[in-house]
Amino acid sequence: MLSQRTSGDPAKGNAAKTVDTHNNKPAGSNSSIGVSGHTIFYFIVWFFLNALFNVYNKRVLDVVGLPWIMTVVQLSTGFILVLPLWICGVRQRPKLVLRDLRWLVPLGFFHALSSAGGGYAINSGAVSTFQVLKAMEPIITALLAAALYSQYFEWQVYFAIIPVVYGVLHAFWDGGFDLNPAMFFGTLISIVGASMRSVNSKQKMKDILPANLFALMNATSL
Repeated sequence: MLSQRTSGDPAKGNAAKTVDTHNNKPAGSNSSIGVSGHTIFYFIVWFFLNALFNVYNKRVLDVVGLPWIMTVVQLSTGFILVLPLWICGVRQRPKLVLRDLRWLVPLGFFHALSSAGGGYAINSGAVSTFQVLKAMEPIITALLAAALYSQYFEWQVYFAIIPVVYGVLHAFWDGGFDLNPAMFFGTLISIVGASMRSVNSKQKMKDILPANLFALMNATSL
């Protein structure tokens, strides 16, 4: 995040203040872990659509039973749908050069792992089991960020992970879940792929629209 200092009119006694040039708002106006109403709204919408997405995936796989083919079709569709938007100028096209492949190809690989692992896991068991296991994703993300990139979050973030761990352990301790090796390893692959994608894509969102970045990951994941 870039910042610059602008001084006010000395005659009026305005103090210098730091301005966030990326978000066009004073730095420090929100806490480092502050959550806005928009963020909460988008999170709820994402969670609902993600659950619905997995339920429909399960319905499709119950009929065709081809998780790899389904993953390729979904990733291809996600890229093809955005092409008309770029061509017509509805959405600004990303400006890339050849050296951008150095970070884009790994992102595509992690994106492919997340999608393929999820499809394989859902094909191997119940959606509810997959959803419970996927709740561990924030934990893996925090661990990978610290171990591989020395990125650390506020203590409140790690504290919030505790009830997640308890909830997952409690769910499996009580039993009733259709957990098998294929489901477990498929979900684990999906979690690791999604975590690595999240850690590595965060910085790129400052330069590329998130929707464009997602479309590019769909393309390079094929």
